[in-house]
Amino acid sequence: EKKHTVMADESVPEVTTDPKVKKGVKDLSLPIKPSATKACLGLADNIRKASDETSKREARRQMGLRVEEKGKFTDGGVVPMMVQCLPVCKEKVMTEAVSLCVALALAESPQNVGLATGVNVEKVVVDLVANKSLLVQAHAAMAIAAVATAGTAENRAK
Repeated sequence: EKKHTVMADESVPEVTTDPKVKKGVKDLSLPIKPSATKACLGLADNIRKASDETSKREARRQMGLRVEEKGKFTDGGVVPMMVQCLPVCKEKVMTEAVSLCVALALAESPQNVGLATGVNVEKVVVDLVANKSLLVQAHAAMAIAAVATAGTAENRAK
């Protein structure tokens, strides 16, 4: 099984080519907007509807790539932004959509877990377990498993 590697030239980060990731940066910037729900469902569909594991890996990778919009760059793509949205989601449907997308983005992607550690992903996903929605609780469990499997700077799984 071939794993994705970081680009050889670290000085020029790769920019995403996924239009849903580009739009997601707008929709997921704080303060949170109602469009965050739709953006996360679209991003989650990129992974859920992928035809094979290679396509799923690429969809996850695109979510963590740098976004360039009108000369402005957003490093880490939508991954840290989604994690930052979770504690401020007020509506059940939005929390379910964002938590689903976070869980799918982190699953089998140590790179995305790495991007999310800067925004306290461990605490955020553990706090989700207390959510009343069973879907959110299930997404939290998936995300916790992904973070635990990948390990973080403070907590190496390997």
